[in-house]
Amino acid sequence: VPQGVPTGGEYAEGVRSEPGVAVFDAQYRQQRFELLRTNGYVPADQVSVTKSASARNWWAIAGMAGEFDQQGGFRRMERVPGERRSLRQTYRGKDFAISMPSVSSVRRMAKEVKPGEPFDIPVSVPRTDGTETIGWVRVSKGPGSQRKTQPLGDHKWDDYGAVSESVRSMLEARRVTNHLAETDKKQLVTDFKEERASRLRNGHRRSSTGGSIRSDSTRTHGPRSSQRAAA
Repeated sequence: VPQGVPTGGEYAEGVRSEPGVAVFDAQYRQQRFELLRTNGYVPADQVSVTKSASARNWWAIAGMAGEFDQQGGFRRMERVPGERRSLRQTYRGKDFAISMPSVSSVRRMAKEVKPGEPFDIPVSVPRTDGTETIGWVRVSKGPGSQRKTQPLGDHKWDDYGAVSESVRSMLEARRVTNHLAETDKKQLVTDFKEERASRLRNGHRRSSTGGSIRSDSTRTHGPRSSQRAAA
């Protein structure tokens, strides 16, 4: 197990997860290592843990669930002790909350990557039973100041639309403070569906006029195992 990755205590085995989401335990960690050793690639995933007590442990668990690609892959945000980008912020709506690196730090990273290059950020969503689901969202630049977001993992968490839309709207907001305060999950999901439909319509128009469409969410890796690391 890499140094700094929790192995017990508040993340002890047996925590319950939402359907389809793996539990962060010793078996999960071992499966991730085996997949990487066998394939040279492990896709980003979502994991369920008891509620994080420290930003350091939160970043360590997110790191274990992130995409690993020995051929390169997309850049992802990581914890750097002493740097402001390691700050974790929780943004709350009426009935929904999401924790992620601060919006200002995500915006700074967007300026550091190559123009148009997607990058991954860790996020987490608290559950009603006291646990939280930690995963990753891929961020890429859209038209003008717009952003495109896609939660990663081959089993989509229950809050897929709300996660995607809350990250996207936060990154596009002119005033971040209390941006989600008057928004509920239902509205986030509605906005997500409308934004996705608009993107599909625009993509269809570009395709019909001979323009190229680039997928920001996937990269060709060659043959890969479709096996998912799950507890």
